Amino acid sequence: MSDPGRVRVRRFAETDRAAFLAYQGLPEVRRFQPGGTMSEQEASAFVSEQARRGTDERGAWHGRVVELIAERRVIGDVGIWVPPEGSGPVVGDLGFQFDPRYHGQGYAIEALGAFVPVAFRVFALDRVTATCREENRSSWHLMERLGMRLQSASDGERGYALERD
Repeated sequence: MSDPGRVRVRRFAETDRAAFLAYQGLPEVRRFQPGGTMSEQEASAFVSEQARRGTDERGAWHGRVVELIAERRVIGDVGIWVPPEGSGPVVGDLGFQFDPRYHGQGYAIEALGAFVPVAFRVFALDRVTATCREENRSSWHLMERLGMRLQSASDGERGYALERD
């Protein structure tokens, strides 16, 4: 999909299963996600589904791998929920998860900085939203660095949005 510098954002491949499961199986990665850690079967099914999914599919999650170029290592994933066809503005919902060993090194902002503009174009989005728990300071700081604006803060959740330029 893109090569902004130290990381590459690309489609999932079947060969990404083990690397994806390695961090998705960590409680600290899934701490703010519903459902807890992923099992090997869940991770395998997710990778297969994402590897097959076409960009024209609506009402679906479109995940991409974040690969550290220098090591050719999967260090996380980013994605966007693309709503079904309908009338009105097209709003995608952004998500991201990274292996904790790679937190705090700027990889997430590089990856999202490359992914979000492409997602706006490829999926014809008018707006991108994202939510996180109030205690997940790293995520909401990342959203703010990405240029997203706080839209709501209640019940322990923070909601952000970014409009198409």
